[in-house]
Amino acid sequence: MRTLFYLLVFIAPTALVLIYREQIRTYLEEQGLLGRTPTERTTPAQPGSAPTPSPTPSPTAPSTSSTAESISSTPDPTVLSSADIESQVADKYPLPNFASLESRVGNWRKVPKNAYPKVVTLKKAVDLELMINGKVGGKSTLRIGQQAYPVSLEGSQLTVSGNPGNTTMTGSIPLDDTDFKDQVRKTYDTWKHRQESRVRKLRKAEIQRLLAGGESEAAASISAPPPSSASASALGEEPAVNTDGTVQIMIDSIKSSAVKEIKLGQIQYWRWNGYEEVDGKDYYTGVVGYTASTIFGEIKTEGKALIRGGKVIKWIYNGSEEEIK
Repeated sequence: MRTLFYLLVFIAPTALVLIYREQIRTYLEEQGLLGRTPTERTTPAQPGSAPTPSPTPSPTAPSTSSTAESISSTPDPTVLSSADIESQVADKYPLPNFASLESRVGNWRKVPKNAYPKVVTLKKAVDLELMINGKVGGKSTLRIGQQAYPVSLEGSQLTVSGNPGNTTMTGSIPLDDTDFKDQVRKTYDTWKHRQESRVRKLRKAEIQRLLAGGESEAAASISAPPPSSASASALGEEPAVNTDGTVQIMIDSIKSSAVKEIKLGQIQYWRWNGYEEVDGKDYYTGVVGYTASTIFGEIKTEGKALIRGGKVIKWIYNGSEEEIK
């Protein structure tokens, strides 16, 4: 009897729970007693209040921070990077492609007269003859190490004299027996360096202008600060810029041969700067891009007119500020 009693009291309920556990679980879930968080089970709802649904995050709505990051990381297509500006300026002002000196001077048969050195040092002695009415009127000799003055070059023979400008008492010596070639080569290297330096300075000025918000076109105006009242009286009235970008004062200066290197027919573009301080002095300035004829051929460059009191005071190379003759 005792064994039967224990079976009925302890073992039978356990067996019933095991047999009907799924039905019991379903009943408890329907009653809301299973599946709640501890807070939900322990915190009863206030009378008359509606249940507060849990917010469901939207998988497609970006956060404010991610949106801001996306906007800030998107580049403005209208703004050029510094690398783009440098590339644009390099295309506008390419470095000159210099030919060899030998090709420039026709293998030493066509050396420009203005490229001659003023004096040469002799590596061999040379006899000079004074010609009077086609006859030899006197002789002298220049020795090794002495200086002579180049007169002309024919083939490989250099005609020299003992005094500058003297073409009556001259002698002929092989070109290689002087330092003529060495001096011309040095002049050519200096000329190349000067041209490269001008281009690099033009590039630098143009990059600064574009970074400051200037227009990229060569003929665009550069906004400049107004002159002071003291400077304005000395500067005079600012010259008018014609509809095609030219400035009459600058045209008149070029036509008058005030600057021999710049020719109206060789100008590719004009740019008016307005008021500008150059070398500590106040001017109105305008720029022209042109092709210059130099002792070793043509080169593209820019000239700047310095204007005060209604006239061009002088022309300088834009960038290097050397005076243009």
